Amino acid sequence: FTNYGTVTLRNSTLSGNMTPSAGGAVASPSGQINIIQSTLTSNQANDGGAIYSYDSPIDIKNSIVAGNVANTNPDMRKSVSAMLSVTNSLIGRSDSTSLTPTGLTPGANGNLIGGTTTGTEIDPLLGPLTDNGGPMMTHALLASSPAIDRGSNALATSSSNDQRGNPFVRISNTTVDMGAIERQTLAASFFVVTTNTDE
Repeated sequence: FTNYGTVTLRNSTLSGNMTPSAGGAVASPSGQINIIQSTLTSNQANDGGAIYSYDSPIDIKNSIVAGNVANTNPDMRKSVSAMLSVTNSLIGRSDSTSLTPTGLTPGANGNLIGGTTTGTEIDPLLGPLTDNGGPMMTHALLASSPAIDRGSNALATSSSNDQRGNPFVRISNTTVDMGAIERQTLAASFFVVTTNTDE
């Protein structure tokens, strides 16, 4: 979509979007882009596979922007003048961002930042877009995902549940995960139909 104001993505998954131009998930000629506890992956564009900011400031917290596809700037494209703040997030490719690649060791502000060439990107190790519970399809974190327990609990205050809603808690195993949904194991009783009014 195209943003001219202030867009805030919170506990959201943007996946499988395509455009022949710029910004497979979000193109922002003006305004502000806020991405909080969200996952942007498998989007495709000519430039800026997930995000294209002309001059819009971008603020990314506890999120995953990785695994997108573009001819240039696979995950994100921003103008030189656009401000970018990234905290406790995984950015697969750092093209055009001026972010310092960290590899799989968290760097400044708790980020995992990939490089700018093939082979230096960070794979978030996400499952396919599917029904992982809740009203919408999501990408689950695989067991070896580097995004597990790498978020900031202090930033995960907007909801006690992840994108899927109850009973999926936002913080599991003491530390919140990066991205829209938390990796967790629920007791089988959560999924057992006990009365004819259960859904």
